[in-house]
Amino acid sequence: MSMRWPLSLLACLALAVAPAALSAQTAPGVVGVSNSDLETRPRFRHNQKLIAAYDSVADSTHLAVVTHKGEYFLWRQRPRLTWTISYVGQTPASQPPGEILLIFRTQNPQVPLDSRLVLEFAVGERLEVTSVSAYSDPGPMTSSLFMRFPLPTCELAEALASEEMRLWVGGIRVDFKPDQMEALRDLLSRLGAWPPASVAGGA
Repeated sequence: MSMRWPLSLLACLALAVAPAALSAQTAPGVVGVSNSDLETRPRFRHNQKLIAAYDSVADSTHLAVVTHKGEYFLWRQRPRLTWTISYVGQTPASQPPGEILLIFRTQNPQVPLDSRLVLEFAVGERLEVTSVSAYSDPGPMTSSLFMRFPLPTCELAEALASEEMRLWVGGIRVDFKPDQMEALRDLLSRLGAWPPASVAGGA
């Protein structure tokens, strides 16, 4: 009889602690967001991390997400895609930034044929932009090429309203999974650019 009370007591304590531990977990894809923000912000289901970096000298914040990590091994050649939005101060303005910057990184032997990006979505819809800058970073085994593409925020939001999206950079094709598109929707949501203006205005 003396051994049953401690076991019963431990079982009760375990039941009381488990729900509290689960409720304290952070939802996937959320970085540095308070509980009050999560209650009012739309829920986005993805496994990517949104990272905000504040520059106190320039008084600007860079909010970024990597949708495609990149992979280069033997016959696998997959570029890395990093999306960044910048705004003044630590709090986004009421008006979303006009552009989102895509940094497209590839490595030898994969080389883009030109500096043009084509984004396709929905049925027959497409967006074309040209790289504003590019630079090569030599490594010990191979070199990397970084290309920067500014995309209009409103047009990217329209593309993300579709169910499928893909892009080409110099003939290199990149497909987007639902998880990756959801991460971009989350990124635009932080700046008040999601849902698209056409959808939000018609609601």
